[in-house]
Amino acid sequence: MITFATKRLCYLFVILACLTCFCITSSNSEKCDRGITWSFFIYNGIPNSTINLHLTSNHVDMGYHTITEQYEYRFVYCQLWSPDVVYIGYFSYDQRFAIFDLFNKEIVDIIGGSGREDKYVFWLLKEDGYYLSKDEKRDESTWMFRGRWL
Repeated sequence: MITFATKRLCYLFVILACLTCFCITSSNSEKCDRGITWSFFIYNGIPNSTINLHLTSNHVDMGYHTITEQYEYRFVYCQLWSPDVVYIGYFSYDQRFAIFDLFNKEIVDIIGGSGREDKYVFWLLKEDGYYLSKDEKRDESTWMFRGRWL
């Protein structure tokens, strides 16, 4: 026989599970209904190349994608509470590869994670490595070098 306390505990578990899924699920829309919208743009800045990308997080696998020259891959993360999600990108082109966090607490600090306004994270993949910026401007001064291809 199910007691009243057991029923309440089950309802609480279901509600928490639904909220947790909502917090960590990436969105295909441009803006989140609730919370902070983190918009990510990954640009291919390597001439005559196609970059392969496998995108995953500590909660969900977002699949395999390709980014051709002068195009980008974009995704949105809806943050309701603290940003404990880590997005990891596995990149390859020709015989080179790079694996790095596209989003973690350090990136939040760099981009400016305080406040309730929407956030934008820009990644640029170039021949000498990968770069981060909080501005969409394409000039060199806004991009921070983050690492080299292996």
